[in-house]
Amino acid sequence: MNKHQNKLENRRNCTLTTEPIHKGLAINTNKEKEQSCIKEILDPLHAHLADMTGKHSKVLCTRFDIRTPQGTEGLTNKQVSRIFENITRAINRENYSGGHDPDLRLIGVAEDQGHGTHYHCVAMTNANAIQNQYKIFSKAEKYLGKALDLSPEETKGLVHYCNTQGTNGNIIKRGSADEEEKTHQVMHQISYLATKRGKENTPKGQHLWVGTRVPKKQAK
Repeated sequence: MNKHQNKLENRRNCTLTTEPIHKGLAINTNKEKEQSCIKEILDPLHAHLADMTGKHSKVLCTRFDIRTPQGTEGLTNKQVSRIFENITRAINRENYSGGHDPDLRLIGVAEDQGHGTHYHCVAMTNANAIQNQYKIFSKAEKYLGKALDLSPEETKGLVHYCNTQGTNGNIIKRGSADEEEKTHQVMHQISYLATKRGKENTPKGQHLWVGTRVPKKQAK
């Protein structure tokens, strides 16, 4: 990424917020530290979460990061979009208990803090079909390797499971005692993708996020 791109504040369709709540759910902001989030990334994250929890009695949400080997060109939106398409296709080809549809949703956001472009990603799926996030991680490793023409050994470590600070992978169960708490917790976790940090060098004209289209009823 060009380090001399214009500031995010000057971009069209890029609105920053330091409010602690977005559309009723907690997000990863801090007014005192001037830590802001981008609404145009928060909106699809919130829309997918609302749609998934409305459709499915159990929803698995997890984060992961993908990058290229050190010293090589960073990923692009086009590459990540294709990787997501391949992951989704592979997940959908499998059979699940009770005939449940995994209804996988994937969102990725580019970040560059001066060490090359990598992508922070979120996966949401019907937890009646998939309860283990490592199924998604393994598909990400497989199709990242194919996209970069790398062997499985060379791909190891290029998908980060985001579990250094504890368990990564929350299941929201409709009607459970902690449903509201878990929903806030998940939105706060995934809103990390929307933080301003690392997005300042996003080239003008590049979409701020890639991934599964937001359902029309949630797009407003």
